[in-house]
Amino acid sequence: MDVQTKEKLKLAQRLKKEKKYDESKEIYDQYFEETPEVLTAWDRKTYAWDIYYLHLQNPTDKEEILENLELITDITTQEDQRKNDKYPCPYTLSFLKGLEFLNKNGKFSDMLLLTDKINPEFLSEKPSDFNGQTYPSNKEKFYNHLTKALLKTDYVNEALEACQEALEIPTLTDDAWFKWRIAKAYKEIGEYDESLECLDELSNKKQDWFIYAEIAENYYFKGENEKSLEYTT
Repeated sequence: MDVQTKEKLKLAQRLKKEKKYDESKEIYDQYFEETPEVLTAWDRKTYAWDIYYLHLQNPTDKEEILENLELITDITTQEDQRKNDKYPCPYTLSFLKGLEFLNKNGKFSDMLLLTDKINPEFLSEKPSDFNGQTYPSNKEKFYNHLTKALLKTDYVNEALEACQEALEIPTLTDDAWFKWRIAKAYKEIGEYDESLECLDELSNKKQDWFIYAEIAENYYFKGENEKSLEYTT
């Protein structure tokens, strides 16, 4: 690597530290397009952070998200954070931000395109704490997005399997949504007793109307109309 290239790449890293992400990215764009082999692993990680802060931290457009996530997959790879999550992974955070946006906007098929590019085994199981409140780990967030997208796109058996995998995460902050989706999946495949078992457990913890509505539906599909009516009045 020549001296000029070294200095330019050092400048790009310095610009990123100064939060001048657009200027840093401009330098990396040029080298990645013309001579990508000069970019070290650290350069590529810095480049990915530039993209994250400019396009993915607060995304507003689906096409922008998908385009920049594809670029990130070309630049760098997902880091294994199972044992060491002291330093965040730009690849992981970028994809989780993309999933969050698509989830809020009901783009469930697009979500599955993203989940295919994440290895859940590499995700941290450590929840985060902020102002006395505990927030889900990256692995729990991922499975929340994955299971919802699978169920919404009628991959019922896959959703059931993924929910069961999620319940094995030892640091879950909330298992309710996974158990809810298991109940929904069982109902969809005609396993009404299994669904009711899950819903009964949930109803002991939460008294939300939609749980009772789901119980009523299960009894209706079982042909137990009188029992169904008990949960609709």
